[in-house]
Amino acid sequence: MATLARLRQKLLDGRYRWGHVSRRSGRYGATSIRVVIYPPHSTEAERRCARLVRFWPWLAGGGIAAAVPVLGAVLDVPVPALLGALVLLAVFAGIALGRFAAPVASGRAELFATVSALSPQEADRERYAHVAEVAEALHAAEEQLDGGLIGWDWYRALWAERHRDCLPR
Repeated sequence: MATLARLRQKLLDGRYRWGHVSRRSGRYGATSIRVVIYPPHSTEAERRCARLVRFWPWLAGGGIAAAVPVLGAVLDVPVPALLGALVLLAVFAGIALGRFAAPVASGRAELFATVSALSPQEADRERYAHVAEVAEALHAAEEQLDGGLIGWDWYRALWAERHRDCLPR
């Protein structure tokens, strides 16, 4: 059973502290996987901002859509002026978030692989297997840390090793 602290951490940090994984199935059975690993030396706040930057357009758009009718009625301000002010505020907030998350964005390691079901190539399969193995190893380390099987120092060492191995040479 998840504790309240773990649920809070998952909400703020996402599924993984070290980055994120996305798997997709495309047309005609093509599958792809993308793994992004944040730098292990980054702070928790920087990683949270990097995660927030990914979703900022959606969050800002939803916040503006919800705020315009309410603030327009409460403040008795013309809707176009209010909309313009909120959009400007959202843009500047997005820029500030992006600047704060820049060290994480510039130091991240990213892996991508895709395999076609119609004409699979051996090199593509090997690349896909490698990227999936990196994701699984980091997932296992995250689970072990959450379960108390390993400590933070060991977790960070595993994370740093995978990050270093995935950087372009």
